[in-house]
Amino acid sequence: MAEILLISLAVFLRVVSNPVGNVFQKQITQEGSHPLWVNFLTYLLLSCICLFAFSYVKVDKLGYDFWFYSLLGGIFGALGNGLLVKALQKGNLSILGPINSYKSIVGLIFGFILLGEIPNIWGIIGVAIIIFGSSLVLDTTEERFTPALLKNKEIQYRIGAMVLTAIEAVFVKKVILASSPAIAFISWCIFGAIFSYFLVF
Repeated sequence: MAEILLISLAVFLRVVSNPVGNVFQKQITQEGSHPLWVNFLTYLLLSCICLFAFSYVKVDKLGYDFWFYSLLGGIFGALGNGLLVKALQKGNLSILGPINSYKSIVGLIFGFILLGEIPNIWGIIGVAIIIFGSSLVLDTTEERFTPALLKNKEIQYRIGAMVLTAIEAVFVKKVILASSPAIAFISWCIFGAIFSYFLVF
């Protein structure tokens, strides 16, 4: 029961924090800050918070898989979130939001390819609901729910970010399997900060 409550809380925090964070990132870029700096500073802030917890991690106990997938996750995460902030700078959240919902579908695809995970019937129903719901929202745009949407730079950035962060999510799961959720989060923050720093230059 406690585990279910903890998972529910984690999902709730993820659902709420993501769009709230996107709003702040959009505001900062519209005030003139470069998207890659915003991306780096977001990771850096999270890393500073994690440094205290990192002192309790037994680094020598972490195996090859942990470091390998942490590096891959850091690279894909930094690139994906960099593109996401760029998309937020140029695009409208009401349009980018529905596209973001496709991340779970892309995640399912790469989860199947890289992890061998097969979605159950509820997963397939969820995919259908996402496609139907997003099509209703995107159909209100000038280009409507057509390939013409792909001509928008912000849409291209968002799709690129979605694919990269969906792949990143697979690597993060590998890191979790090689350590724990808490250590994986610390790893995600620190490696994301490192690679997003290189992106700035």
